Amino acid sequence: MNILAIDIGSYSVKFIEVRPERKNYVLVEKQEIILDEVKPHYPNISSIIDLQKEIIINYIQKKPSDIKIIFQMPNEMLTTRYLEIPGTSKRKTELIIPFQLEENLPYALNNAHFSSRINKKNSSFSVLSNITQLSVFKDFFGYFENKEAQPSILTSEVSIMQAYIDHIKMNDTCCIIDFGHKTTKVYFVQDRQIVSNHTSYVAGLAINEVISKTYQISMENAIIYKHANAFMLNDDQLDDVSAEQKGFALLMKQIFNPFILDLRRWEIGHRVKFGTNIDKFYIFGGSSNINNLDNFIHYHTGIKVETLPPILDLKNDYTATDKNFYMAKMMAVSQKIPSSIINFLSGKFQTASNAFISIHSAVFIWVRTTFIALLLILGLAGERFIFLQKQNTTTDTKIKALMKRSNLNISTPDRKAYEKNPNRILSLMKKKNKIVKDEVSSILSSQSVNALRPLGVLSKTISNNPLVSLEKFTSNGYEVTALFQAEDAAELEKMSTVLRGSGLPGLKVSYQTGQKTLSIQFEDRQ
Repeated sequence: MNILAIDIGSYSVKFIEVRPERKNYVLVEKQEIILDEVKPHYPNISSIIDLQKEIIINYIQKKPSDIKIIFQMPNEMLTTRYLEIPGTSKRKTELIIPFQLEENLPYALNNAHFSSRINKKNSSFSVLSNITQLSVFKDFFGYFENKEAQPSILTSEVSIMQAYIDHIKMNDTCCIIDFGHKTTKVYFVQDRQIVSNHTSYVAGLAINEVISKTYQISMENAIIYKHANAFMLNDDQLDDVSAEQKGFALLMKQIFNPFILDLRRWEIGHRVKFGTNIDKFYIFGGSSNINNLDNFIHYHTGIKVETLPPILDLKNDYTATDKNFYMAKMMAVSQKIPSSIINFLSGKFQTASNAFISIHSAVFIWVRTTFIALLLILGLAGERFIFLQKQNTTTDTKIKALMKRSNLNISTPDRKAYEKNPNRILSLMKKKNKIVKDEVSSILSSQSVNALRPLGVLSKTISNNPLVSLEKFTSNGYEVTALFQAEDAAELEKMSTVLRGSGLPGLKVSYQTGQKTLSIQFEDRQ
């Protein structure tokens, strides 16, 4: 069963479809739908949340019914609580959680819907709970249920992040920063557990608005400029740049100052409450691509900053370092340990999830599987003792006859050693076989270059656009070049922005604003 992970963002909705293959996942498809670009196609929808729902429903309805779907509830619909409950019984802890939550909720518990993740410690349990109003949850989930596009797992971003921490076994006492479009989410991690989370409104949208108003340009151009040219400078770098660059750097500093103040305040609060220092900041998200942002944060906090380690579990993922798809990939990978992630589809909503198997069905499957396994064991045992023994004798006779062939050049002592030490002959034949293979490989090496593979990589990176044509494509097995042409230079401007954020290895984009041709060069790493 394939897994479809959907990251519902305020800038775009991202889709990742993977296929389980033994212990690994194979990337089947990924797509990003930018809300502003598709909004004209939904003239009757005014709110972002309704637009997100329609995009998701339209995408799901094109997929087979047996696909496993997972996505998160919007953060504005949720509140998070962190509890420490003493005891050794998980069952008793589950019964205590509602009473602990009721003390801090602004509404009655019977009007709330919550789901929790419980982690066992030495003599207590650490509990992460996400709560939403029951009426809000019914409206959100019911919308998908009525369109027969309900998910298998409905979770939260903080739970997805916790599952990611479990998956990579993060041992740092650190802080993870997700620079989003409308908000920036901050997670403090200690002992492989998220112990607090915070939200800042210094994010991509705020940056776009300030750039647009300051330089009197459209929001679309402000977004393009931010993605392609935005940068940060430390105070000691301001005197080394031009007046125009200094002005932009001071503007960006003014935008980020509230976030830096909040971040330092939250870090001090963590030290006071838990008595530990934050060793490192990890950053990801679309706006984390701003040049020198990591050094800017380090300069103003004194704490080391690194990009969040990429998810490398997906085969065929040629853009593993693409920060825009981190959350969707985290959702998909979280299914390797499904019990570690919060699922709001529990209780009276449990039957709506196609991820659950009833007890009756589970027992039925177990009985049939056991019966088939027993038949296989008996069949293999009979084959071994009845048929294989005779075949072994016949095979030995044939091998002894083959060893006498002159073209194999096997010495008499080696032939005599076959009965007691067949591995000696095997080792000898492997060496001879390797020599032959090496000779064949040298002949066929000139035919090993697959020129179409990088073309497939490129087609997955950029969306189909009838207004842009591929004029030239060359590949020598390592270096790939492509030339695009369009009558409308704006289409190439958009393509340039997409390519620069694609993460293609060794990518070089040659394009100047207003040109009607765009050329790229990247490396074909198989």
